[in-house]
Amino acid sequence: MELRSPLILLLLLGIGLGFSIPLPVEVVSAVSLLFLALVAFESVVRIKLHALDTMSLRMLKWVVVFTVFKLLAFSFAGQLLGLPVQDAVLLATLLLSVGGSHPFLALESTWASPLATLLPFVVLSFRDPAVPGAFLDQFLALALRMVTSIGVGIFGGVLLLSAMHRIRNTFHALASVIAAVIVFIVTTLFGGFGLIGVAALGLFIGNTGIKKTLSLEGPVLDVVGVIGVIVLGMSVTLPRTQEFIVLALALLAISVVIRLLALAKVGKDILPLALAPRGLPMVAVLLALAPVAPQVVALGTALLVGYDVLALVGKHL
Repeated sequence: MELRSPLILLLLLGIGLGFSIPLPVEVVSAVSLLFLALVAFESVVRIKLHALDTMSLRMLKWVVVFTVFKLLAFSFAGQLLGLPVQDAVLLATLLLSVGGSHPFLALESTWASPLATLLPFVVLSFRDPAVPGAFLDQFLALALRMVTSIGVGIFGGVLLLSAMHRIRNTFHALASVIAAVIVFIVTTLFGGFGLIGVAALGLFIGNTGIKKTLSLEGPVLDVVGVIGVIVLGMSVTLPRTQEFIVLALALLAISVVIRLLALAKVGKDILPLALAPRGLPMVAVLLALAPVAPQVVALGTALLVGYDVLALVGKHL
């Protein structure tokens, strides 16, 4: 998932507007909730479990192995650079998101987008003061929240499926947007993970007989994405220090090297694939993290821009 509009220009526009227009917290929260819900839904509704072929399963295996490799390698590198382990892990999960029209990237995005959307919040939950400190208690508390989230998502999917049999096909996408937002809110109110609930909703609906009409990619996601990128630019504070610039460039270089190593056996397109732009899940999660992890958001935004610049270079290689 990626924007058709130039992401760098939208971010710069947002940063410029941020200097002169104060953005109410309520606006950021509303845009963040809508953006996250739509991205989480879209990232899983495309997964068709009954139609998985050999290539899809091989890509799933590659994405899982790459995710583990990147989390370990990036965390170790972050520590060497003086970055807290959890911040390094968060950045690594964010950078799993990819965009681009290359067939490999399109297939990778199918599996990487859900991970890039969901994993950051699983990592964050371990430092939630509401979660007990003992590992077993943490595990049980998280398991309960997961079960709650999946239950709400599936129940919402049953209601949405029932509603779709009563409305025209042209309104299916709108009904999906409304359902995703409602499931996100209800799951959160019940103490679960809003994104997991929306993911369960998308996976359930995406594997029904009407799945072909439910993709949100297009005008709806484009409009929300453009607004989300601009709001991210207005919300983020990028330190203008040498230390920050050096750290961001070092993390960008390390991330590219890790990806090059993971793509070593893919083929001759390895460099353009390694320099692929990041996708919408990274933007959506960065916006959601803005109030709680400003350092991660600042570094993540810098890496987002860095990868976009590298992607422009990669197109001519």
